Amino acid sequence: MKKIIPIFTCFVLALSLLWFGVARAIDIRSGASARVAEGEVVDSTLYASGQDVKVLGTVEGDVFCAAQNVEISGTVQGDVICAAQNITITGIVEGNVRVAGQFVSINGNVSGSATALGMSVDMGSGNVIGRDVTALGQAVTLDGTIGRDALTAGSSVVSSAKINRDLNATGDTIELTSVATVGGSFTYTSTPNATVASGAQIVGETQHLLPEETQSTETVISKTSYAMSVLYSFGSFLILGIVLLLVSPRLFGSTDSVLKQSPAAAFCSGLIGIVLLPILSVICFITFLGIPLGFLVLLLWVVSLMTGIVFSAQTLGSQIVNRLKWDIGAWVNFVEFVLGLSVLYLVGLVPYIGSLVMLFAVIWGTGALWYAVIKSRKATGSKKASAKDVTAPKDSNKIA
Repeated sequence: MKKIIPIFTCFVLALSLLWFGVARAIDIRSGASARVAEGEVVDSTLYASGQDVKVLGTVEGDVFCAAQNVEISGTVQGDVICAAQNITITGIVEGNVRVAGQFVSINGNVSGSATALGMSVDMGSGNVIGRDVTALGQAVTLDGTIGRDALTAGSSVVSSAKINRDLNATGDTIELTSVATVGGSFTYTSTPNATVASGAQIVGETQHLLPEETQSTETVISKTSYAMSVLYSFGSFLILGIVLLLVSPRLFGSTDSVLKQSPAAAFCSGLIGIVLLPILSVICFITFLGIPLGFLVLLLWVVSLMTGIVFSAQTLGSQIVNRLKWDIGAWVNFVEFVLGLSVLYLVGLVPYIGSLVMLFAVIWGTGALWYAVIKSRKATGSKKASAKDVTAPKDSNKIA
């Protein structure tokens, strides 16, 4: 334990320094209004967040943004990857556009492909897409020029666009207006026929596909696949537990002692740790330079959850062996673990109750791990303090 903490500290420091070097090569902007002013040139990748993000000037790299409102009316020489409530692109994007929001409007010039997800997706009449378009939303409107294929899905799909190749649409209502052009085939999936206005041009074939019948909401899983998934999960935890027993048997003794002597403290520690660590990880991610530490905290959280059930299983098996007064010998720890894990998985097969039992096992085991580690650190600190108190009089006598 004494060696692990300095190693992790050095690792986090190295990652932070590396991330700091990367951060200097990009432009980071945040606040209530993060913007690239008109006439301004950003000669790197732009990371922007805030209530409003506006790109009125030129970005000579990619744009990554998250905000309530995003407006891009300038020039982006790379890709645009953004998420916001309202997204409006009327400028020039020389790369690809990948956006998601409640209301998405693209009415600019995109040299690459455009992918848009939202409740409302509107490709305006001034829109020019050099390659493909993928538009998914409740209401999808296509207009302007699309260089290659278009794939759309929504409750309502309306196209007035000039599509140079194929159009594939899925929706409750699909309409091609009088100015719509499809240079290739038109394939649509809908219960009613698509509305194709007089004057709409379709060069290739038109194919109407009916939606597949809605299946039952209950997922049907074959007994064989379910049994295999349970066996795979059991085998994974079995291997993990055996490895931990071989590598750190003392840790099992510490967690077992905590679970038997302080079950309430273990449960509370597990509950707090399961909730607190993800929050701490998110806080690290928000600070940007703390992202490496955030990943380490998240990894620590996942590992503790995985090992939690292992420690609970070993304690459960120990209780069973003690009650039955089995004399197993040198392999007692392994037998207790395998027995406890088997019982947990058998109980876990019981509907509803099994899931609750497995959840409690994870919480208790995770809490026991954290409680044992903290208790061990406090004990080590107390021993050091006691050692200093014992040696102090001896030193003073020598001086005297």
